[in-house]
Amino acid sequence: MNAKEPNRFISRFRTWDSEAQEFREWINVPEKGKEIIPQTTWSTSASGVKVVKIKLKRGSVLKVFPALVSPGDLPALQKTMATCQLYRQYTLRGGIKEPRVHVLLSSDANLLKSITPSIIDIDTKTNIKNKQINGRKSKLGYRYHCVKMRAQPLDLVPSFQELSTKFARMMSLPDEKWNIGVDLIVYRDGNDSMGFHSDDNQGETSVLALVVECKEARPVYIRPHRNVARAEGDEEVQLFVRQGDAYELDAGCQAGYEHSLPKRAQSKERRMVAIFKQGIPTTVDEDSGVCVVENTNASMNRYPWLKKKVDPLKPANRRAPVTFGHISGFAEGSIASRMKLYLGRMCNDQRGVSGNVTLGVDALVFSRNDFTLGEKDGFYWLCYVCKRSEGGGGLNLSYLTGKPVRVLRSSNLKASRFAPLNKDAKSIAACYRYDGLYTIIKVYDTEGRATHEAPGPKSGDKHPQFTYVLQRNPTVKEVYEYEFTANEPYQLGEFAYFSSDESANCNVKSATELWNEIQISGGVSELQDIPRKLYGPDWE
Repeated sequence: MNAKEPNRFISRFRTWDSEAQEFREWINVPEKGKEIIPQTTWSTSASGVKVVKIKLKRGSVLKVFPALVSPGDLPALQKTMATCQLYRQYTLRGGIKEPRVHVLLSSDANLLKSITPSIIDIDTKTNIKNKQINGRKSKLGYRYHCVKMRAQPLDLVPSFQELSTKFARMMSLPDEKWNIGVDLIVYRDGNDSMGFHSDDNQGETSVLALVVECKEARPVYIRPHRNVARAEGDEEVQLFVRQGDAYELDAGCQAGYEHSLPKRAQSKERRMVAIFKQGIPTTVDEDSGVCVVENTNASMNRYPWLKKKVDPLKPANRRAPVTFGHISGFAEGSIASRMKLYLGRMCNDQRGVSGNVTLGVDALVFSRNDFTLGEKDGFYWLCYVCKRSEGGGGLNLSYLTGKPVRVLRSSNLKASRFAPLNKDAKSIAACYRYDGLYTIIKVYDTEGRATHEAPGPKSGDKHPQFTYVLQRNPTVKEVYEYEFTANEPYQLGEFAYFSSDESANCNVKSATELWNEIQISGGVSELQDIPRKLYGPDWE
């Protein structure tokens, strides 16, 4: 069965072969006709709701509800989600934006609408936390990883308030409500995704996912949890649910399995899902996200290049502009959060490098300094190690063309005295200091041999990792002084590849000047010199 024909079946199913230590071939579960998997049963509830039940080996029942919402009712729900102004963008560890936007709604958060700001301030000043009025919590929320979601009133979206009550009644929930809430999620295109995880942060007993909009089939993967060793017969399931369909993951499924929505890079279609959660309610003092609408408007007002009105739900720009050289407004030695760097076009919102294999790399965030990989930091120079998928192709192009790379050091840089100090550690995971323009002067392959080639694709079970040696560019003054005094060819460590006609790629401050300024601003009384000797596998 072709995966592009999801109308022919609801899911694909395969089991673990303990003897071969691999999964068997996929089996298609038909939407109609004879059952081909004993664990799968069809039934209709007393209220007329059709349900497909797949009994999983690890003690859970995966339920699929075909056409839980009729085609006639879907357009109104789709319009509601598409025009909702409440979506928030959350940031994961490492400053990475979560590849989706969403908002948590709860009937227990309706209380907030009647509380004035002055009352909230009084509560804060008198240290009355998790206050309950009429038995309802005023700071209901949800937590996962480093994300904190503060619930918004469910009655701000009346159509989903009605749907929430209807589904709670169908699932026989107490008080006919979902006590964690309803999470409205928008995957803006195929690049937005959700990695493998279990919804077990708050003891979820029922998680019902309704697909509101999905014009292209995107399978939801369910696999045995990695924390438990695979045993004979363990299942892996692909759900090809369509618009209006829903599926439920119970407590057993959360404990023994994990699920994901993988990327489909070629897909331009949006996917909108409403997740109804039942579990243990918790409270969140502050939401860690930013409102998508407010953030978009602020960016338009703040940055002149954003001239057109931006749709908050428009797919994120996956290939941000590559800008070589210094960026106006970011002087050498400036410190900022990742979000400020991203909004200021200093670097892409991603780990490691900024750029692509077509134009090269324009910025590099040095945040690891892993000695086991051969990474080293001398401020005047650094050794950066990465594989092809981490930016090796773009770095190789910058090496061949000699284009400058903006280098930013992270406060998370390990075992380096050149790491900036994060003075705002309570509110941001890391800060970044702009240390000027660098040039890639040497590249070494996995065996330590100098090369002009880029890292290749995965070979066997390993990805080739190359070492890139970067040297800080000189100032215009240093270039002129060197040109007038040098009687021998350029040597490594002596501003290789530079001449006076490349002043646009020069730094404003020399490495020594910048390092001394950094030390003074940090309160250092005795200034330390920086090493001028370059490091590499083939020279000392």
